[in-house]
Amino acid sequence: MVESPGGKRRSSGAAGFTLLEALVVLVITSLVSAVVIQGFGMILSIRDSVASSVIGLESTVIERSIMSDAIKGVIPDYPENPNVFRGQRTVLSGLTVRSIRGPFGVPRPFRMEIAHDAARNQSSLQYTENAGPTITLAQWPGQAGSFAYRDITGDWKDVWPPQGDETAPQSPWLVRIQSGLAMNRDIVVYVASPHERRFRIEDAGLGASASGFGR
Repeated sequence: MVESPGGKRRSSGAAGFTLLEALVVLVITSLVSAVVIQGFGMILSIRDSVASSVIGLESTVIERSIMSDAIKGVIPDYPENPNVFRGQRTVLSGLTVRSIRGPFGVPRPFRMEIAHDAARNQSSLQYTENAGPTITLAQWPGQAGSFAYRDITGDWKDVWPPQGDETAPQSPWLVRIQSGLAMNRDIVVYVASPHERRFRIEDAGLGASASGFGR
């Protein structure tokens, strides 16, 4: 007991915490700190996971765009010209306005091929533009990969134009790229441009008179 100046006595316990109270406060503080630290750890873990997922998604989208962009821009050529679209199981060629190396919107001849390196047991998607250097757009292990082609209706074809089909448009409506990539294993590309060249008078077989009319 402590005596006050007025002669009254008061309990000394009112001056501070008891040992038990101090221990309880320490335990509660420790628990709160642990919860806060654990919460921060979870937030950081989620942030890192989301960041990794976003980076992976961006890489997948970029890879898909690089592999398919030239095909999206395929346009038909006149039948007598060398750049009429031709497609086979492992190679395709034609004219595109979405070239990788050239200016956008300018028609340029291109060629894409799925090549296999037996020595390395590795396949790759090769791109050549206007007889220029070959660019590797993607590569994957093993011997895998093919192109397939489809009209607006019907089944997938290994060759375009389909053999014996006189009504098929010059370029397909859809091109499928199958590869050995982990994320872009199967890409379907929509060819948005016109699929037939604009009709000319000489296409009607009028000969020299048609040529003179057009001048």
